[in-house]
Amino acid sequence: MIRCDSPFAYGDRCVVDMDAQQSHGGTICCNMAENLSFDRACILKQCEHAVRMEDGNEAD
Repeated sequence: MIRCDSPFAYGDRCVVDMDAQQSHGGTICCNMAENLSFDRACILKQCEHAVRMEDGNEAD
């Protein structure tokens, strides 16, 4: 899972890891995720707000 550290994040969770239920039926738009084609590896490398999580804890 990727945690979004942006002050504008919705529930501190990256849009890449959300489903329709978590977006409450609306469309969540993240320009960074969209520009990177919602690719987890690219998001983790290039997004300044992306923090990789494992079992609820930050991963190194």
